[in-house]
Amino acid sequence: MLLFGCARAEAPDPRWFSGLYTFAIAHDLRVEKLPGTDSYKLANDRVELVIVAGSNQITANGQPRMLARSPMVYQGSVYVPTELENHIVFAPPSPAIPSPGSTRGGARRKKPELVVIDPGHGGKDAGACGRFLKEKEINLAIALELGRYLTARGVRVAYTREDDRFIPLDERAMIANKAGADLFVCIHTNATRSGTARGFELYYVDDKYSSSERAKWLRGLSIPARYGCRGRQDELIRTIVYSILLEEGKVASRELVESVKRSMDAVTASPNRGGRPGPWRVMRLVHMPHVFVEVGFVSNPEEERQLSSLSYRRSLGEAIGKGILDLYP
Repeated sequence: MLLFGCARAEAPDPRWFSGLYTFAIAHDLRVEKLPGTDSYKLANDRVELVIVAGSNQITANGQPRMLARSPMVYQGSVYVPTELENHIVFAPPSPAIPSPGSTRGGARRKKPELVVIDPGHGGKDAGACGRFLKEKEINLAIALELGRYLTARGVRVAYTREDDRFIPLDERAMIANKAGADLFVCIHTNATRSGTARGFELYYVDDKYSSSERAKWLRGLSIPARYGCRGRQDELIRTIVYSILLEEGKVASRELVESVKRSMDAVTASPNRGGRPGPWRVMRLVHMPHVFVEVGFVSNPEEERQLSSLSYRRSLGEAIGKGILDLYP
């Protein structure tokens, strides 16, 4: 016989529920109880969720959403279904809550705190060779000039190499990923067999990843806390965030290429050969916006003479640095 008013509420199953404040801390969210209601707002600089105890209806950045389970109150504490984290990942964009780095609505970009600079080749790998210059020497010299320029303007810099040593491509990407770099800049020098080609060109990665590259990318992925996945990095969430980060990185990298291209064009008479997608492996493995700069053709006698000049190397390094910082006025 059921005695109305005497039934006990069941304790929340820890497989499916988390305490409200535990959930908020794990996902970098602030909690605010809305006055006079059973509603709670959870928000950070990217997402705003509003939940109601006892209801499976929520809003994510102002858009209605449904949960399979409802938030509940048990012994005076609020519990939320862990599926709520999916709505952090899938939250629709909101003009009032711009995503990090967005310029929509007049929001300012965040200046990069750490830039990893990758001078191509090195050690046993000389890269392209001219009559008297080796690519690995040019790349390192310009990379160091770029690093000095950024450091003088308050940006931390790390290098994949600072001397003449060989670093495998996967290790170069690992250095940037483990450091949590905001930007990755590859410095290279071009060459052709004819020796007549001239000019600089820039690349960003396209989205044609092989299954093995994608698997390696996912294994190394440390998901940013803003995506609400810090506590549960399962394969589904990793795949979702992989897609988001890849698209974000493509947009930011294209913008970076355009800005650096304009800056280099202003300091050199060498032809501007443009910016375009490229297949370079090291850029396919990094988790941040990137630019791959071919500073000139060591196979061209005129450009080889230019690239041997300390002042010209400095001007190219500074132009690349200016192009980076021009994105963050």
